Amino acid sequence: CDIVRRCDHGNTVKIHVSNLHPLPSSLVGSLALECTLNDIRPTGGRSTWTDTACDLISYYLTGASALMTIKEATDEQPLPVMLFCSNRVGEFISIADFLVNEGLALKERTPRVPAVQKPKQTDAQTPANDPENCKKEESNSSLSVPLFSCPSSFSKSTCIPPKPLPRSILTPEKVKTVKYHPPELPCLGHILITVSAVGDDGIIYARTQNAEYQLEQLGEGIQKTIKTLPRQKPYTWKSVQGCAVIGPDMLWYRGQLLELLGGHVKVQYVDYGLVENIPVVHVYPMLLCVEVPQLCMPCQLFGVNPVGGKWQRDGVALMREVLLNRSVGLQVVELPADPRGPLTVEILLDGMSLSRILCHHEHASIDGTLSILQDLKMMPPAPLLDVWDISTE
Repeated sequence: CDIVRRCDHGNTVKIHVSNLHPLPSSLVGSLALECTLNDIRPTGGRSTWTDTACDLISYYLTGASALMTIKEATDEQPLPVMLFCSNRVGEFISIADFLVNEGLALKERTPRVPAVQKPKQTDAQTPANDPENCKKEESNSSLSVPLFSCPSSFSKSTCIPPKPLPRSILTPEKVKTVKYHPPELPCLGHILITVSAVGDDGIIYARTQNAEYQLEQLGEGIQKTIKTLPRQKPYTWKSVQGCAVIGPDMLWYRGQLLELLGGHVKVQYVDYGLVENIPVVHVYPMLLCVEVPQLCMPCQLFGVNPVGGKWQRDGVALMREVLLNRSVGLQVVELPADPRGPLTVEILLDGMSLSRILCHHEHASIDGTLSILQDLKMMPPAPLLDVWDISTE
């Protein structure tokens, strides 16, 4: 395997040589800008940053929106920049000053500006005894000498720490999307399903055999449709429900926005049921293959109550261990009134009820009234036996 840097994201991954292909000339370039913080240096006389500093920078900057000022425009990379991020109060804080206050960086020593000496004038050029010429030279020299040594391509305002005025330029775009269509629910009875996820609340997400086939076609269609990354813009995520997500494998998935978490968002993959917190830069407010409904349906176990009123971590871990990515039998007991709601089901593992396994490990208790009815539905009727009237007389 070779270590490859993704030029549009900046991260490195290990990829087998067989998966590397020449890049077309039309796609040569990079969408990511390589930068370095200006006016600071690592502590301890090191030339490289410590792991603690790298982890702190990655924690606060990955997926965050920042205000950047380029100190010097050159063709060489990395570019020296100043970064400012807003805190919880809304004030812009310098990342360089933050690292210095944390003891992870030191300020660069700026050399003093030497005093500008007035060049000597010869008698032929400027007479020393002419007071009018002396006044003109003093006024011209005071205008020509800058107070700060700034690059000629920048104005004096760029040398001052920027104020949050550019926020008016980055006005969030108002976008509104709807949810994907609800999944197609099966009929009452026994079916074969594949479990893709188990939520922390004990909800089991599964796909039918037909949905498995549709998922393969959906993935191929999405990857062929979207070949380049859309332009990232600031959005108002409050009106966004359905969305498109770039997963950890750099493939496109359909998702649903659940919650905003600063620079991250909580997203559920509608075709898998998995919930993740991912950077907002990997989420786009658009729908993929709108005509295809959700391929994953939520299910809840019938006739059992979790200990303590909600599923504990041990119980959820046991369900994930025995169910994830397995093809199991499912008995649909009741369909929900809301097509997006969970189905009431009984799951069989090699003929053994999952509900009874959870009760055996004391993660749940059987609801007596419902369990009797369920046994009558799932157990075949007992065969008729001959009646023997035996008497001791």
